[in-house]
Amino acid sequence: MKIDVTQFIKNFKGEKIENFDVEVVDGKQVVKKVAMNLRDSITSLLDQENEANRLSKEKKNKAYQIQQKLWSNKVVDLTDDDRSYIKERAAIFWPPMSYGRLSDLFESKDKKESK
Repeated sequence: MKIDVTQFIKNFKGEKIENFDVEVVDGKQVVKKVAMNLRDSITSLLDQENEANRLSKEKKNKAYQIQQKLWSNKVVDLTDDDRSYIKERAAIFWPPMSYGRLSDLFESKDKKESK
């Protein structure tokens, strides 16, 4: 499935879903809202792990291969396996809105390509 990874995940109102980012400015922590495109969001997602969700060497390699693909071009071809792995990680780390919209995006692309 070919997908433009520079697009944004949007909420039900069509607004970009924003995350909070903290940066230090003049020694003080500043919190700001940041809308991340699909490429940035998935790259960050695939880097996440915690005590309960450690990545094996094989899964780290899979994540790295997908990240390379994401950064290779504006429009990339994600295989069924790539999309399945991304959704598996999103189900663990993303809130329901972001996960659902990602699933919708992947499924709508699948439907368009099968016509």
